Amino acid sequence: HAWLQLGGELGSAGSIDDEAPVEEVVRLLFERRSSPTADADADERTAAAANIDAQAAQLRCLNEAVRVDPRWPAAWSALAHAYSDAGYHEAAIHAATQAVATAPRDPATWVLLGNTLTAAQGGPGAGAEPLSATVPGPTLVQVRCVDCHVRALALSPKYAPAWHGIGCALGRDEATRIGGHIITQQQCFVRCLTLDPRCKSAWNNLGAAMAEGDTVAVRGARLDRVGCLVQAVRLDPAYARAWCNLGSALPAGASVRVGDAVVTDEECLRRGGAPWRKRSS
Repeated sequence: HAWLQLGGELGSAGSIDDEAPVEEVVRLLFERRSSPTADADADERTAAAANIDAQAAQLRCLNEAVRVDPRWPAAWSALAHAYSDAGYHEAAIHAATQAVATAPRDPATWVLLGNTLTAAQGGPGAGAEPLSATVPGPTLVQVRCVDCHVRALALSPKYAPAWHGIGCALGRDEATRIGGHIITQQQCFVRCLTLDPRCKSAWNNLGAAMAEGDTVAVRGARLDRVGCLVQAVRLDPAYARAWCNLGSALPAGASVRVGDAVVTDEECLRRGGAPWRKRSS
């Protein structure tokens, strides 16, 4: 458990020299966590002086965790996330399949594998043949990303992340068959939000998937794409991607109310960090 905790801490606590011995990794991390006067600048100076690489150190710790206990699904899941974030998609898929193999009755591991496959492919509509993974077990099972989420729903029909994962795996104009019904990308996000209305990424992705003039009914309210994106930034005012999508969805020069503030399309783009300005047509 210590290796998994250490790997998780390294994901956000700065970096550690990849060549440093494990004892040095632990010592540096402990100093950063225990120092009552530590601040961001001091931590940055420590990182620079130690020739730090947080990603590599995190991967070392998590690999040690699965080496010590290869039947621990939480460690495999954390390793899959870390590899995916680092762009090592083949290794991420391997770690995610091991998470499923160690916990095949946990819908979260299936969703993790599905999301990892989607990320490795570059998202929906990337133009490549859908990736698949071979899950070890009593019999080898070949699955694609949507298959993984469908298996999660078979284990837990009201598992919102599975519906979100299917939506992310589908392109805007794509659909899939689930339980005898044809389900579109938008319907997947709506089902996710029906179960979990605070899923900010589902609000953002739903708004991004909608065309101008589209409306959807979510929990009794009918919303257009701007309304969905407003929900996303209300849930997380620092959600840069949602701000960019909202700014792009608004007509040039238009504004929208978000909470107590009225923001223009260009203000939305600035909040999202977009380096461009829209032009009036």
